[in-house]
Amino acid sequence: MSLRKTIVVAVVALSAAAFLGTSAHAAKRVKWKMHSAWGSQVPHLGWEAVRFAENVTAMSGGNFKLKFFEPGALIPANEGFDAVLLSHEVEGVDALELLDAVRAGSSD
Repeated sequence: MSLRKTIVVAVVALSAAAFLGTSAHAAKRVKWKMHSAWGSQVPHLGWEAVRFAENVTAMSGGNFKLKFFEPGALIPANEGFDAVLLSHEVEGVDALELLDAVRAGSSD
């Protein structure tokens, strides 16, 4: 699978999880920050991320605002995976142990 397809699949999966996890009757406005490893001026990857954020906001009628941030604005450009993983505890497993297992290729 190409890098672009992998990114698109990941973004769609995360978006679907976000939308499925919210109630249709909840009138709350949601604001999310979207980190990117690619700048908004990078052909395809950057432009599409900006367009995706704009489309999510437009399709939700402004109830779900997704704001695109350039690389390095929120966290270092290539540390998105680490930042998310370290900010969540996965089923009682220490995030650092899980990260080491992922990097080492453990099959546990």
